[in-house]
Amino acid sequence: MDALSRDLELVVPLWRGGGDERVVAGADALAALVPQRAPRVEVPDPHGSAAQRPPVTTRGLGVLDAEAVVAHARAVTAALRESRASRVVALGGDCAMGTPVAGALLDQHPDLHVIWVDAHGDLNTPGTSPSGLAYGMPLRALLGDGHPGLVPDRPLRGDHTMLLGVRELDPAERDFLAAGDVAVVPPAGADALVAAVLDRIPAGAPVHVHLDLDVLDPEVFPAVAVPTPGGLDVPTLAAVATTLRAHADVVGFTVTEYVPEVPHDPAPLVEVLHAFGA
Repeated sequence: MDALSRDLELVVPLWRGGGDERVVAGADALAALVPQRAPRVEVPDPHGSAAQRPPVTTRGLGVLDAEAVVAHARAVTAALRESRASRVVALGGDCAMGTPVAGALLDQHPDLHVIWVDAHGDLNTPGTSPSGLAYGMPLRALLGDGHPGLVPDRPLRGDHTMLLGVRELDPAERDFLAAGDVAVVPPAGADALVAAVLDRIPAGAPVHVHLDLDVLDPEVFPAVAVPTPGGLDVPTLAAVATTLRAHADVVGFTVTEYVPEVPHDPAPLVEVLHAFGA
């Protein structure tokens, strides 16, 4: 299958959402792995590295280092709006970058569906988060509930949202999912995951895929910020990607949480990137 069509490629070394600066190198490594097929823009951290400006350990409106996370997210939004791109590949960085990317795509595609492929729910709010780290809140912010500097102008609809591969949820996230209409698809075989995607996503619908690489089982791919057992293997994730691209219009693709300094074989990552058309 051909590569995804895109108007813009972003490299977003946002790391203060999780406080783990190792993912900065992950953004650079992804940029080296993904062939450039459109104008490419890097959106650097406005506050610089940890050596230049250490993360703030107090909670601003419930979010650690909130000022810096919001500043970087707003820089991402500004880059996307300036470009007027309607089809985007974004390489990060931690999961906090997912909200501004998807939020900007919602401006271009009001009927956007989002598939959040992640071992974790990313559904905490500043009031429910055990850690206060923004990278545990981006999907909830995208749905309209979060730090005011991170919630998009046009929130995502719950019935247009699928959380795929999730296997670790906090109690408040479970309560939110039980009361709402976000589709939750835990790890399963390829046939079950493909069927869930086909059932939830209308044919031809605009779709944005947010991929946290920790959805893969750490025995398959350990080079992530938060390795979580019980994940997917590469053929299963590739089958989902291939089916989705044939069934819907994938207008956005974000990859996050790569930590290249962890010893690993990059071949599984390359295969996943290829399957999604990056």
